[in-house]
Amino acid sequence: MTQGRKNVKDRFKEKKTWIVLGLLALFYILSYFWGFGYLTYNDTSITCLHIPVILVTLLMGLPEGFIVALFFGLSSMFSAALQPADSIDYLFRNPALSVIPRLMIPFVVWGVNRLIRSRIDDGTKSANYICVAFAGLGGVLSNTVSVVFALIILYPGNIGINDGFSAGVTIVSSILGANILCEVFLTLFATHLIYYIIEKLTMKDYTENKVSKSIKKTFQKWLLMINSLFFVVTFFFLYVLLTYDNSMGYINLLEEKVNATAGLIQNSENVIEDEGLIVGDHGFVIVCKDNMVVRCGNTDLVGKNFDETGFVVNSYEVDDPEEVNPFMAKYNGISGVLSKRVAGEYVVGAFLPLAEVYATRNQIITVLLCGLVVLYLILYYAVTYLIQNRVVNRIRNINKSLASIRRGNLDEVVDVGGNVEFEKLSNGINATVSALKDTMNKIEEKTRQEKEFARDIQYAALPNPELFQPEGGAYSIWATMDTAEEVGGDFFDIYKLDDGRLGMVVADVSGKGVPAALFMMTSKTILKDLILSGKSPAEALEKANAQLGENNEKGMFVTTWLGIYDPAKHTLEFANAGHNPPVLKRAGQSAEYMDYKKYNRSLMLGFIPGTTYKDDKIDFNPGDMLYLYTDGVTEARNADKEFYGEARLLECITAHSEENPKELLASIKADVDTFVNGAEQSDDITMVALK
Repeated sequence: MTQGRKNVKDRFKEKKTWIVLGLLALFYILSYFWGFGYLTYNDTSITCLHIPVILVTLLMGLPEGFIVALFFGLSSMFSAALQPADSIDYLFRNPALSVIPRLMIPFVVWGVNRLIRSRIDDGTKSANYICVAFAGLGGVLSNTVSVVFALIILYPGNIGINDGFSAGVTIVSSILGANILCEVFLTLFATHLIYYIIEKLTMKDYTENKVSKSIKKTFQKWLLMINSLFFVVTFFFLYVLLTYDNSMGYINLLEEKVNATAGLIQNSENVIEDEGLIVGDHGFVIVCKDNMVVRCGNTDLVGKNFDETGFVVNSYEVDDPEEVNPFMAKYNGISGVLSKRVAGEYVVGAFLPLAEVYATRNQIITVLLCGLVVLYLILYYAVTYLIQNRVVNRIRNINKSLASIRRGNLDEVVDVGGNVEFEKLSNGINATVSALKDTMNKIEEKTRQEKEFARDIQYAALPNPELFQPEGGAYSIWATMDTAEEVGGDFFDIYKLDDGRLGMVVADVSGKGVPAALFMMTSKTILKDLILSGKSPAEALEKANAQLGENNEKGMFVTTWLGIYDPAKHTLEFANAGHNPPVLKRAGQSAEYMDYKKYNRSLMLGFIPGTTYKDDKIDFNPGDMLYLYTDGVTEARNADKEFYGEARLLECITAHSEENPKELLASIKADVDTFVNGAEQSDDITMVALK
């Protein structure tokens, strides 16, 4: 089974590898036709080379992701060399801009994926895709931030640092640029789509083990999503609000400049001062007549045809030429807003770069971004801490108490308060345990009564040995039974026959409790009736076996030794139905077991119908002693789980062989008690001695 699962996993990994390699090849072929991974639409250029790096890192691992990142980084560097020398894309021929940022992506993706999984992975698909989303987002942002940092260090003038914009504002404005937002959405969509397709294709013959959901991780998963949504929505509205405020403010500023300049021109061209042609820090006013620049805040443009100034205006269509009309325009590749109007024979315009239009917004957003991130983390960890202490820890305490209860400690009390729900749960568990204790006490009491009833049955069925002592002391007989805590089915019986013979039985019923006691009563009654009717021991056992086998649905049986002693003839006739061999002590000789090689023994009663039994007969002369017992004697155990054993029993009988039967049985019981040394008695101890 283990080898089969291993083969399935190997096939899964092999299939995933080929699918990923095929997708990479397809992606590279397509990216070749798209400009080596750059998708361009109007002024927006989107790179998608980081998508395969993210996918390979997530699906195959960090080393494979690093190799793919190196491959696509080199591709980006070579493709940049083919771009126009005056474009910013041409700068990416430098490995610090193309290769190194790509190599950082797999490490960030791998680290973010592990970090997020350690907190929210509750074994669900939603957690899996949330981890993929954050890992992909981390990969895109790491690429953007590392590229901007490299540009700040290597080419600050190309991104406006030398024009008075701080590095922090530049980074934030780069991250918030339209092309970066498009890259984020494209990456998240493509990553999830391809990840889903690969998982579907590779999971047909391999199913991962389902992980039990953790309430803590499940909560953190949704808390992460809610906090992220809260962060994005808040940031989006602040961004839109600040963008609108900045744009309207500078549109009004440009309109005022254009109207003021147009008013001065209509009164007298010569009164316009050079300072009045400057807008903000990087903007300027431009005045054209017959498409020629006659006045401008940028003196380099004066005397040039407007078409030669480097301005590119998206649209010239206006509803009213004499009203101020704003347009999106570019001046020498710098995007900005151009507002213009017609003032007689002049056209007055004012230009302001977008970087300055939104400089205030970007500065405020930089501070807000840092503040929101800190607030986001504080809120996330604060709520997680509260849930851990107010919910998860209390559930753990409840589980700890339940584990103690399952181990049998019904005195354990669940005390988890703090709110109504946990108090009700604690009270409910405690009430259940209390009811369980009451039920168990009732069952225990019922069991105790059942044991007492079974014990009463046993003792009520036993004869009093005092009544079987003969006149003149021709022989002496004694019997005892000490019941264990768990009542069994041992019994002995003694009865005098009409011709003066003495019948005796020692038996041990299988099982415990009332059923064993009832089976014992039935066995005892059947055997006694058969012996008193004149049957020999073997005949009595055969008849008893047949009767006990009828309607014996529980499959109970009884081991039995049955004997008849004739004091007139000094003979002992007996038969053994699966019982322990008695001990025979001849006068002047050592005690020995009446083993099965010398004496007959057959199966226990009630076990197999039709079993035959054979009688044995021995001389039983003055001074001889016979000792009968059940396995409760030889199988008595001490604290070290050692058995009393047959050898120790034989030694004790030999040592006390001169004693009368009553004294002998007392000596054997005392020796057994000394051996077990207080250990609990597990079985009845039944003994009969005839001397």
